[in-house]
Amino acid sequence: MRKDKEFTFDKLKQSKDITSEDCQNLFEYAKCLYELEKYPQASNYLFRLKEILVNETYNQSTLVSQVFWGLLACEILNLKSRDETEMTTVRKIN
Repeated sequence: MRKDKEFTFDKLKQSKDITSEDCQNLFEYAKCLYELEKYPQASNYLFRLKEILVNETYNQSTLVSQVFWGLLACEILNLKSRDETEMTTVRKIN
């Protein structure tokens, strides 16, 4: 789906019946991993969730903001340098 640029909330909603509640639940799971100091695993889930929600800034603004801040925190705690930190994350937070 990523290759065809169809890995979006709208496409997943249509083809897989994904809801905003599913996204919220995935965020909560990633948050639990973060709190257990499993930063690489949390980062992985947050990255996937970011890909899904990247175009949902207006419809899911609170969740999108939490995902981007969580992802940035994971990247920092995973000791990623500024060059390795995904610039999409940083730009979306601003």
